[in-house]
Amino acid sequence: MYPRRDSPSRNTIGNSVATSIRDRCDMSIHGASRYADGRTERDRLLTINDVAFRLAISRDSVYRLVRSGALRSIRVGERLRFRLDDLEAYLARDAGP
Repeated sequence: MYPRRDSPSRNTIGNSVATSIRDRCDMSIHGASRYADGRTERDRLLTINDVAFRLAISRDSVYRLVRSGALRSIRVGERLRFRLDDLEAYLARDAGP
């Protein structure tokens, strides 16, 4: 008879492998920095989906903002990326007095 899938030995092995990989990579998704060179989450480039989610608008609306020049973007290959500072600057300009 085959061992059950939810047997403790299987789960223990799976958890120990995941833990050792996380320890070797020294990456934590909940830590202040997941980059080895000291960069923070603030230095990460945002995708179209990230910006659309943060502004609560559609992806097409993000593209329109980029085309109109209201929102600065960076082209990485064929993709658009955004700095968090540029997004915050757009929000500050848009908020007005």
